[in-house]
Amino acid sequence: MRRPVMTAYRPTMQDKAARMALNLFGDNYAGRNFVRNVFGSSGLGETGRASVADFTPAGLAFEADKAGRQAGQGHPFAAAGNLALAALPIPGKAAVRGAAKGAVRKAENLFRPKAAPNSYYVRPSEVATDPRIENRKGELAKIQNLKLGISPRETAPAPEVSIFDYEGHPYVTSMSDLAAAGDNLTSVNDVAFREPFSRRGGQDYMFDNPNSVWASERKPAESHIEVARRLQGATGKDVLYMPWTMGPNAVQFSHQPRGVQYAYADAAMSGPDRKAIAADIKAILPNWRGFDDPQSTEMFMRATGKSRGALNKLFDQYRGRGGLGKGEATYAATDLSQIGAPLTSLRNVGVIDHRSAATPSTHPSYNYSVPGRGVGVLKEKNLGALALSPSLMQEYGYKTPFDFPTGVKPGVRSPVRSMQMGPQFGVLDHTTLRFIERILADKK
Repeated sequence: MRRPVMTAYRPTMQDKAARMALNLFGDNYAGRNFVRNVFGSSGLGETGRASVADFTPAGLAFEADKAGRQAGQGHPFAAAGNLALAALPIPGKAAVRGAAKGAVRKAENLFRPKAAPNSYYVRPSEVATDPRIENRKGELAKIQNLKLGISPRETAPAPEVSIFDYEGHPYVTSMSDLAAAGDNLTSVNDVAFREPFSRRGGQDYMFDNPNSVWASERKPAESHIEVARRLQGATGKDVLYMPWTMGPNAVQFSHQPRGVQYAYADAAMSGPDRKAIAADIKAILPNWRGFDDPQSTEMFMRATGKSRGALNKLFDQYRGRGGLGKGEATYAATDLSQIGAPLTSLRNVGVIDHRSAATPSTHPSYNYSVPGRGVGVLKEKNLGALALSPSLMQEYGYKTPFDFPTGVKPGVRSPVRSMQMGPQFGVLDHTTLRFIERILADKK
């Protein structure tokens, strides 16, 4: 099995222009709709529809930029198509855009290899599984046979770093799920998606989203930044961000498993079942207009509250009618290399930019991002977040940072609950690092 290399996503000129406009007009439904109509993108790839930019010189620059990128990535037909679009007079470019792009897709499907050179297939059953993700008897055979098509995005390797190199630095830690990042899911069980599904993280979010280390709702994002400002003011040093690992089903809170089910249903389902699930989606999201409508797709991905729960339940109910069950979808959205990591494990290190404010996020599940940059992957494996607080471990009488009880048990205290309620913080002083050193030595 070929492993992806984690790197940062490289947006096109068109995506960058759209993202700048979103920062100006607001990253909300109305703002995204306006920006899509003007630029043909909302910052994460073009919509494929004519836009105002198509009638301006900016449209020519966008197509030329994409042509150069695609030629360098081994997509000659797409490059030729975009060069042809760029060469057309501006009004003609918009008029033939849809037909030309359709022809380009057909040509690529006819002449390109079945998988891109850096694409690969993986079966979760051959890498790692967890019975907490799926234990229904009728679904176990599906998990055993589950096959995922993965296409890594352009990246630069995340270096390995040691926690002992950061003595004196303050840190912030909070929870992060096991969602995969840095690649696109292109197929499930050999059913090719109409559009690749972007896996956005997760723990590795900081390596896949330039200038951001974590994303959530606005208030939690702002609280992380405020804590970082205080810590930097007190120490004068960069503030580290070290997210701790959540349980294997935490990814179901995000849009990603549901998004995989949506992409699969769009590609695989037909006839009465497709009509039925479409009607059921519309009953939950009355403004949803169908699988072929890009705005409806985004509306689906960004559903929150009761709608999100209802959609999760709905798609699982169609697992015997041509759709994917929640277990299959969870595996498809998860970084398989993280399955089995103990709850609260530390994995990655980033640096929070305390000088900047929370900004609108490109992550469909979480609206605001904490500014900063990913630094590297910890060399010290299976290091729990509680090891950052020797006094707390002593208070609870724990010998290892994973001695806490799991789940809710009446009358039993657990520090994990307070960790889930907001960011925890401190300083990697000499005492803390020597304590971590002893814990790691005891494991050997």
